[in-house]
Amino acid sequence: MVNKFLQPQEIEVFYIIPAIKRELAISMKELGYKQKDIAKKLQATEPAISYYLASKRATEFKFALPIKKEIKESVPKIKDSKTLTAVIQNLLRKVNDSKATCSICRKKVLLEDDCNLCFR
Repeated sequence: MVNKFLQPQEIEVFYIIPAIKRELAISMKELGYKQKDIAKKLQATEPAISYYLASKRATEFKFALPIKKEIKESVPKIKDSKTLTAVIQNLLRKVNDSKATCSICRKKVLLEDDCNLCFR
């Protein structure tokens, strides 16, 4: 995808949401959840969870410590698909507020450092 212009929503879909799910999976595993239960809670397949836990998927984007903490604290809120959606949307807002998506955009689209297209 290098040199292909990505809309902010594409960056979220391709990079941020998978990274959120990866961090949620890791946090759930640390809390003692079984892999099949993590898959069910995150609306994902067991192989996807296995890849998240083995750092074979969604590794290009790294969260700042405050966001990682927020992700970990969000785990108990996930009860079903509605609460999962609410948690992910809340986390996406926080990631966007921090303009963290810019790091992916600079890396993949090779835009200049002072680009502010997404936050006008």
